[in-house]
This record gives sequence, C-alpha cells and structure tokens, in this order.
Amino acid sequence: MALLSILLAALSCVLVLFDFGPGWVQKLVLAIASAFFLLTFLQTRRTEKKAGAWLLPVVLLLALINFTARYVEHVFDFSQSKIYQLRPQTIEWLEGLKQPITILVFLRSDDKTAVYAEFLRKKFAEKSALVDLQIKNINRDVELTRKYQVNTPGQAVLISGGNWVTIANFQEKTLVPGLVRLLTKAEATLCFVSGHGEADLADDSAGGLTLAQDALQNMGFSARTISLADFSAESLQEACGVLLFVGAKTAFLETEVELLKEALLKVPALFAIDSLTPSTFKDLLQKFGLTLTGKLVVAPENAALHLPITHITMNRMGGHPVLENLRDRVLLPEVQHLQTKESSLLQWAPLFQTLEADPFRLVDSSETGSFLLAAGAVNIHTQRPQMIAFGSSKTFMNQFFDFSNNQQLLLSSIQWLTGAESFSWLESSEDAEKELHLSQRERTVLKYFFVVLPLVAFLGCGFILLRRRK
Repeated sequence: MALLSILLAALSCVLVLFDFGPGWVQKLVLAIASAFFLLTFLQTRRTEKKAGAWLLPVVLLLALINFTARYVEHVFDFSQSKIYQLRPQTIEWLEGLKQPITILVFLRSDDKTAVYAEFLRKKFAEKSALVDLQIKNINRDVELTRKYQVNTPGQAVLISGGNWVTIANFQEKTLVPGLVRLLTKAEATLCFVSGHGEADLADDSAGGLTLAQDALQNMGFSARTISLADFSAESLQEACGVLLFVGAKTAFLETEVELLKEALLKVPALFAIDSLTPSTFKDLLQKFGLTLTGKLVVAPENAALHLPITHITMNRMGGHPVLENLRDRVLLPEVQHLQTKESSLLQWAPLFQTLEADPFRLVDSSETGSFLLAAGAVNIHTQRPQMIAFGSSKTFMNQFFDFSNNQQLLLSSIQWLTGAESFSWLESSEDAEKELHLSQRERTVLKYFFVVLPLVAFLGCGFILLRRRK
C-alpha cells in the first residue's frame, strides 16, 4: 500500500506539472494518493510511525504547494526588461479608458508565447473592465484571420466599435501605441501623396517605401497612396491624419498648389525632399517659411578628402520631442541645406543641424558653417504640430530605412504630428529582452535535471523508507 501511495503521489505531480487532463482528474488522483498515505500511516506500528512520521506531513505540504501554485498563480519576474510587469504609465492609461476594446491574439496551439498572452489577459482585465483580450487559434479561426487579414502567428487585432487595426505582435511596446491609434483611427490614416514622381508604397526596390509602410502598419497606422486631384481641402482633412511627401520630382498643378495652401494649415504634413524638388513645390513651402536651397551638405571627413559624398550621419540629439526616443545615429543621405524664417502661421525649430565647430561645407562651394538639415513647425494659433521637413528624400526609403535609428525617426515624427502620447517608456532600446538559445543537448540536460531527477529522488526516498520498515 505504501508503494502504491508513492506511485499515485508521483502521478499526481506529473499531472499537475504537465497540466494533463482536466483539473478534477488531478484533484482526484491526489486525493486517492493522500488517502492511501493516511491508511498506510495509521496501519504502521508505533515504532514504525516514529520512523516515518514526517512522510505524511511532507507529502501533504507538497500537494498544497502544487495546487496553490496551480490555481493561485503569481509571476516572479526576474527578467531584465520586466516583461511580466506592466509599466506604471500603461496601467494609468488602461485605467483611463472610456470605451470597450477587444483584443484578438492569434497563436498556434503549440505556441509558447500563449503564457505571455494569458498574463496580459489577466492584467488587462484586472486594470480595466473595458478590455477583453481573447486568444484565438490562427489555424482554426479561419474566418477571423481572413476578415482581419492575419497571416502570421503572434499578430493581434484591436477592435473598438466599427474600427479595427492589425499590429505585428502583442508585446506591450507595440500593443499600447496600437490601442491609441485604434481610438483615434481617423487621425492615424497616413496619406502618401503621389503623381509627381514620389517614392511608392508598393515599390520594394531600394527607392521604394515598403519597409516604411510595414513599420507604420505594425504600429497601428493605416498607410495609403492618394492623388491630390481626388480631394478638396475639407475631404482631405477628413480622410488623412498626416500628409507625406517623399521625393517629389515633377511639377505640381496650379489646382494642387491652391489646394495645399489651405490643406497644409489643417492637416499635419511630413516632407522628405531632395534637391530635385520642383520649383512649384518650393514656392509653396516658402509661403510657410521653409526654403529649400538645393545645396547638398558634405560631411567633414569627406570634405577633408575632397569627396562630394553627402551622406550625413547625425548623433547629436537635441531637445525636440521627435528626438526623445532616439538612442542612436540617423543617416540623412544626399541631404540638402534648409532655411527657415519667421512666419505669421508657423514657428519653426531645428531637429538636425551641423555645428560651426565642424568643417561641414556645401558641395561645389567653400562655404562652411552651421547648416540646417531637418526642422519641425507648430501652428502659432493652435500650438499643435503642423509640419516636419527633412532635407533628404532617401532617409525613409528601403535602401536606408533599416540604418540605425532611421525607422524610429519616422515613427517618432508621425507620433509627434498626430499629437499622440510619447511612448518612450515602451521604446527604450535598453528594454530589449535577449533571446536565450539552447542546443538540443542543453535542453535534454535541463529536462532531466528539473523534471526527471526530482521524480526519481521522490520515488527513491519511498523505496528507502520501505526497506527500513522491512
């Protein structure tokens, strides 16, 4: 009977450890094992009882610990980035929600990240009754995957009312900004202007914008290409949260210029403009206090070698809100010198500017000094962000998008223009959790050390006690 009790206790530990079967089966096996232990304990002689008096309390204590850990879960998070703890700013944001949100997380049945998804589900429900996180099977819930265009395990769909957005993963640093985009989805629609030789969202070549489109959509933004001929100033304001002009090369029509004179004071805009920008567009920007000189800037190291290489690397981060989340250098390829002046409409401030102390100069010129490479403007009347201009059209193209912090520069610029909250507490590069890669041999050793060895030791102690009794 003692041997049977030990075997049943070991079986109950296995059931709990690997979560086999429903909970009532685990409880039943442990109850039977405890009953056998109790009968064995009562049937022993007094001397034998003293020798094994510790056995029953220890087994019952282990059973209590097992089921307490199984049904009253608590996560002890010792990871460097505290991935199993919501940041205080996230909690504050969740507690301030005023409308219900449904989050669908799509995983495979064997996906180990389901543990983290379950953690988020419980935490979100604890902090706000308006958030309903559901874990879906990407292979079984086919109708949902088709409806929301989900094709990769780990993607999440955020739903509120009739609006929804799809994001790349359900990590906190992606999920929370995505929720903000959902609640302000009209403002999150990014319109890339076309028709003047601009870079194309669908172009996956070096001069295309497919990488930028993916990054923006992963953050919950909706990106689309538009033609100005299809809009009035009012309809443009309704359809677009931000206008983006990336690499315009041919002339704008007079009707388009008149449209933009009104629209650019209502809709925030990002300009990534090179030395080939048409004069009609240059004249338009001058009305808002921005002048494109068309003169490319040469870096000091290239100037010393008399090389006209105009790829400028900047790592001096100033106090502008767009630069708060940058942790590394940015690359401004073939960047031209910009000039700004006071305007009755906009107030400009520099983002990137060379220093007088460094021998930057202009191509085909001996002129040196401090050159403005990027600037941002706020509307004087509303005090809201209105424009950002970069003197390089290639910064956000596929060829240079993955260079250092170029991607984060675009995301931060869009967040600033849309008036979104700063998520610097989510985006710090110091929070990146390092993935642990184990060989098959290391996995086997850990398996036997933490799973098999404790069970063997448990059974061994039982047999030792039986031998002592005999």
